[in-house]
Amino acid sequence: MVYVVVGKQRLKIIKFRARNMATVRGRLIDAETKEPIFASAVELRTLNWDLVQATPTDVDGQFVFRNVSPGTYYLIGKSVIHTPVKAEIRVEEPGGEWEIRAAKAILI
Repeated sequence: MVYVVVGKQRLKIIKFRARNMATVRGRLIDAETKEPIFASAVELRTLNWDLVQATPTDVDGQFVFRNVSPGTYYLIGKSVIHTPVKAEIRVEEPGGEWEIRAAKAILI
């Protein structure tokens, strides 16, 4: 298991083998309260910003992307009351698990 820190985001990566395609799993949580953020959008995008897949989070803030080719992607978490979060992830050997922490948005 590997932990990667990107700004205030901590990503937990668990590697496993599959048939050249990966399942990417994770949770979207509030950075301050550590509570899950449900009914939010999570996107998987290429580094050219092309959308690969998008999915909503469940009541536990969990999301799953299936049949993902190995490579480098942006993982984007979006919520109505939180600032959007972007993390660069590398899907290898293929597969992984990530935890995304989002801060509440501040309106000015």
